[in-house]
Amino acid sequence: AVKSLNAGGVSGEQVQILSFAIHGIGEWSWRSYDKSSIESYSLFETARSVVTDITNPGPETDVLITGAGQRIGSFRFAGKRGDGAADLAVTDLTFQIGATGGASLSNVQLATDGLSDRVSCSVLAGNIICSNISATFGSFEDAPRTLTLYATVTVPPTSINSYVQLFLTPAGDSSSAGAVTWTDGTSSFSWVPFDSPIASGTKFER
Repeated sequence: AVKSLNAGGVSGEQVQILSFAIHGIGEWSWRSYDKSSIESYSLFETARSVVTDITNPGPETDVLITGAGQRIGSFRFAGKRGDGAADLAVTDLTFQIGATGGASLSNVQLATDGLSDRVSCSVLAGNIICSNISATFGSFEDAPRTLTLYATVTVPPTSINSYVQLFLTPAGDSSSAGAVTWTDGTSSFSWVPFDSPIASGTKFER
C-alpha cells in the first residue's frame, strides 16, 4: 500500500506494477495452480493532493463579439487535499486555440473569481500560454476555482461563419507533459488524471 505523509510517504515518486501472480488450489482436483501476468502496466506518481475535475462552467455556445476585453472561455478547477498541510494550485496552463474565418486573439489575460488582479498570457503557434500563476491566484484547495480568459478579438469585416473556442489538451501523464501544471505544495505535476481533451471551452461564433 502507498504510505500516508505521516507514515513516511513522499510526493512525486513514481510507482509501477512490474508483474503479479495468482496462486490457487483446485476445488475438485486439489492441485496447485499458478498464473503470472505478462501485461505492461501504467506508471503512476504519488501526490499529496489530486485534481478531481476540470470543466467548462459556461454555455456550450455563445455569440462571438469583437473588440478588447472580450471573454473567450472559462474553466473550473476542483480537487482535494490528501492531508491538512498540502496545497493544491494550478501554476501553468496551455490552451489550444480553435478558430475559423480569420478570427484572431491578442492581449490575452487570465482572471480568477474573487480577485481583481489578472495574469498576462502569450499567444504562440495557435496556443495561449499562461505561466507562473501565483498560488493566491491559482489555488483551489479550499473550494473550486474558475479561471476566465479575456482577449482582444479581431475578425475581418468580410468574414462569415467565424468562431473561437479554447481547449485544454492534452492531459499528459507521469512521463509526458500536458496542458495543466499544478502543485501539491511539495512537487510540481504536468499531468491530470483525465482523458484528452481535458475540457472544451465555450464555442463563440457569428
